[in-house]
Amino acid sequence: MRALGVALILLVLTSACSYLPKVYEFHDPLTAQEHLALGVSYESQGDTTLAIAEYKRVIEIAPGSDAVTARVFLGNLYAGLEQFQTAEQYYREALALDSHRGQALNNLASIYVKQGAKLGEAETLVRTALAEAERGNSAGQQGVYLETLGEVLLEQGRYCEALENFQKAETFNDNGKAYWLMQLYTKMAEAYERLGQTTEAQEARQRADKLRELRGS
Repeated sequence: MRALGVALILLVLTSACSYLPKVYEFHDPLTAQEHLALGVSYESQGDTTLAIAEYKRVIEIAPGSDAVTARVFLGNLYAGLEQFQTAEQYYREALALDSHRGQALNNLASIYVKQGAKLGEAETLVRTALAEAERGNSAGQQGVYLETLGEVLLEQGRYCEALENFQKAETFNDNGKAYWLMQLYTKMAEAYERLGQTTEAQEARQRADKLRELRGS
């Protein structure tokens, strides 16, 4: 009888187990690169919530270079929203993983300029980014970083040095990016004004205004 009782219990347990719900493990079909591309797409459409979710997903699934890129993209997004503390956090996380990532170095310096803070550190950061770009022979990046360095120097009151870097940045403009040039000429005009060179300042502003009109047409 005892053996029969044990057998009945086992039969009941076996039958019950057959009705337990199956547990499925979620498998993300998208690669880190695809999540990055989706994030960029959402961001271009103005959907920052979905863009943030995609970039954070990359950080979850990709421990290498893609995760550094995702952190830089998050920093850029939050900088655009003027949430500078959060932007700084992500840039610093990116640099903790890759201290040579030029975009993180440059953009961290840029948000310091926007806040008028930590200008000494900002100069060090952007000069490091510029050195990395020079070593990699990346002309496009050198132009961007020279402009940022000029902005740092302008904010520090070093107007001649700022103007020199803006002029160097202009020589790297071989890609026709009107928006970037518009910003460059506006800053160049400011440097000329601080130096009392009103004619040159006016000419630089006219170049910026012309580009602004072309972008609006």
